[in-house]
Amino acid sequence: MISTIAAQLDANASENPAQNWLTSPETGITVSWSEAAKWAREIAGCLAGQELKPGAPVALASQNCIGACLAFAGITYGGYMATPLNLVAGVKVLSYVISHSGVGVILVSDDQRALIEDAVAAVDRDIVLIRLDTEAGPDWPSEEDAQAAPISAPNSDTPGLLMYTSGTTGNPKGVVLSHGNLLAAGRNVVIGHGITRDDTAMCVLPIYHINGLCVSVMGTIVACAGLVMPYRFSVRSFWSHVAAHRVSWFSAVPT
Repeated sequence: MISTIAAQLDANASENPAQNWLTSPETGITVSWSEAAKWAREIAGCLAGQELKPGAPVALASQNCIGACLAFAGITYGGYMATPLNLVAGVKVLSYVISHSGVGVILVSDDQRALIEDAVAAVDRDIVLIRLDTEAGPDWPSEEDAQAAPISAPNSDTPGLLMYTSGTTGNPKGVVLSHGNLLAAGRNVVIGHGITRDDTAMCVLPIYHINGLCVSVMGTIVACAGLVMPYRFSVRSFWSHVAAHRVSWFSAVPT
């Protein structure tokens, strides 16, 4: 059984290289499995160029988009721990999470730059902010970064995700999920709902929450299926996206 996200991405790329994983309904841009695996390897290598220790947390501050999914894939591919930041938590909570998690690198989209800069200003250590293109992933500052190679290969027990709770009863708490945990979450979705590679999901929940990431993203990775990634949920465009991209399933939370 496949035991890491890296191995799953490579398997998908080998078995179905031309099949699309990601689709942006706003731009029409698509990313195939072979392209996704290639991007993941390059992102992992560039993170190694930041001299991060194996298993180091790497924060992700972005709305839903192709770039955010590629960043998650690349962070985990290199054996690092993806740490999504809750964009509606407020500056004070974000500062706490950034400080508590120990992240030294944040991949941040243009729309969230001001928010993250405000949050980082209250953290007493140097933190590198790297621009995250919403369609192409991280925008590395130099060619040398792009030539780096991954420094560690993850295994099933390697931490892959550091997700913080909402902090309803106090400060948010960091919850660590391994590659094995994340793949098990994806398999649960695939088996429970009979999802196959012929299905296409649409992610309507933010992937800085556990449902959006572990159900929609991990479910499609495990199933080698398609994923439509709108920037945000829209009542006006929901059904048109479903029809245009032949969406067969989505995950949401009851009111």
